[in-house]
Amino acid sequence: MNIHESTYDVTFCTMIESRRQCRRRKNIKLFNKPIPVDHDEQYITLMKWMKEHGFNCKGCCLKPAVFSDTGRGLMTKKNLRPGDSIVEIPRHLLVTAKDILNTELGPIIKRQQQTPTPYQVVCAFLITERSKGKSSFWYPYINVLPKDFTTPAFGSTKQANFDVLPTIVRSRAINQLQDIRAAFETASCLFEDIERAFAQYRSVFSFDSFVWAWFVINSRSVYMEPSGCEAFDPKASDDFALAPFLDLLNHSPGAEVTAGFDPVSNCYRIKTLDSYHAYDQVFIHYGPHDNVNLLLEYGFVIPSNPHDAVSFELGAVVDAVKSQHDSPLPCRRTREVNDPWEFKAHTLKSANLDLDLSCSMSGPSWNLQTALRILCMEYNEIVTWKRVIAENNISPATNNLISMALHKLTTDEQEQTLSMLQKLDDGVCEENTDYVENVRMLWKERLDILRATQVELDPNG
Repeated sequence: MNIHESTYDVTFCTMIESRRQCRRRKNIKLFNKPIPVDHDEQYITLMKWMKEHGFNCKGCCLKPAVFSDTGRGLMTKKNLRPGDSIVEIPRHLLVTAKDILNTELGPIIKRQQQTPTPYQVVCAFLITERSKGKSSFWYPYINVLPKDFTTPAFGSTKQANFDVLPTIVRSRAINQLQDIRAAFETASCLFEDIERAFAQYRSVFSFDSFVWAWFVINSRSVYMEPSGCEAFDPKASDDFALAPFLDLLNHSPGAEVTAGFDPVSNCYRIKTLDSYHAYDQVFIHYGPHDNVNLLLEYGFVIPSNPHDAVSFELGAVVDAVKSQHDSPLPCRRTREVNDPWEFKAHTLKSANLDLDLSCSMSGPSWNLQTALRILCMEYNEIVTWKRVIAENNISPATNNLISMALHKLTTDEQEQTLSMLQKLDDGVCEENTDYVENVRMLWKERLDILRATQVELDPNG
């Protein structure tokens, strides 16, 4: 064996492999590198329009870019430190419901017998301004707004959008769609009055256009102090504004910012409390939303979302406990209690313990643990359940019953999750690939949480 030849061969092969790895790393780096889009015509038009109306383009460190993981967002052109201002939008470039009272729509809004909500007013404004095309003052802003959204309710004509969702999520999505439709129908008088006053707006108020405007507000507005305007429904919130350019910032659950309107500078300002390197994507924080809320309201899902959880319906929790009883139920029937399980469920509902029945990466919620405990109680314990819970004196048999019920609950949910993931892989919903990918990620995140919960369980203990 020639040691030198062997060494040469190994060294040569190592060099070749090293070069291959280097090329792979370079390709990955190139793939992950943000692609600036500030030279696209729509963004040139937007920035020119904003500059003409008081926006300090030179003082802004952000520019639009497309990122491999989040899509469109804003990246910084320089290093940022905590406390740095990242964007300031002049007040007259913000859109609030009260501002719309000073437009051509104002007189019509003010004379409505049924006062509209701020959402309905801003929806009407967006729909009419979009219909104007380039003749609208707001065209440069409206032109960069999403044309569609990957929320379940946005594709409301497609039943498959709802069918692929977890049961609880599906119920929330259907309720959301019903709320939007109710808002559209109650605004019909306002829309009809606008159409009568302005011939150019006839036939622009379709339900589809209303849903589009609704999700523009839902996903892209910022908080503003309520105006307290009497022209709006007093029961509805008037605490939001649309903010051009600023709404390109994406959400991250770990981002820390301060945001709000500054009356001194007359601007809406956002400051970061994080550090960024030049060309990093800059994030803001929408709030502690789980993936279900993010999908329903904004149309995206975040991997490993620390606020994510898997929720269960009360009926599923009751069934999981029932399944563990081989002997008579530990709750005797009396004249007052005909069905022990109904009595237990009523006890949970009366204490709001039928809410937040969930598991997260931190384990079962307090409500779920308490609900399981009550469902495993005997009648004489249930009537004084608060004291029993406070004493925290759980027998080994009851504790094992709770663990077995939770194991059953999470196992059943895992089976449903794996079944739906298979259906998604088989192409059960093919019309909107971005939406399908979001739903697939939602199910996968649920699966991770369920498996993590089971790792903590010892059903044979």
